Amino acid sequence: MQASEMRAAGTPAAGSFCVRADHPCLPGHFLGGSIVPGVVLLDEAFALILAANPGWIVVGLPSVKFVRPVLPAQLVTVSWREAAERRIVFTCAVAAQTVLHGSVLLGPAGSLGAGSHAADPLPPGPVPSGPAG
Repeated sequence: MQASEMRAAGTPAAGSFCVRADHPCLPGHFLGGSIVPGVVLLDEAFALILAANPGWIVVGLPSVKFVRPVLPAQLVTVSWREAAERRIVFTCAVAAQTVLHGSVLLGPAGSLGAGSHAADPLPPGPVPSGPAG
């Protein structure tokens, strides 16, 4: 399947999710009041995007900006569209207020070799070191 077959170019799509107040990520995530961790928000948004694009996986996250915190049990609406081949731009909102936005790169599910992970941006090998100090 060609990347352009994911959706008609520029056609918007949307979905929503809610992180329950008893989610195991919440206790201790900011003392004095829980907020939903950004990684959980991204995971839920990516799940919606990938459900609409079967056969694809997330292979890159060129940009993401967290604008407002999300509280447990708030309904998060995710909207997205294809901005370029394999690049999806997305926005997450609560009560019509943007809480985060960014872009994600998709690739075919079989595009990674054995032992590779989509989140590994660098090839295996020594880790570059910074200035000695």
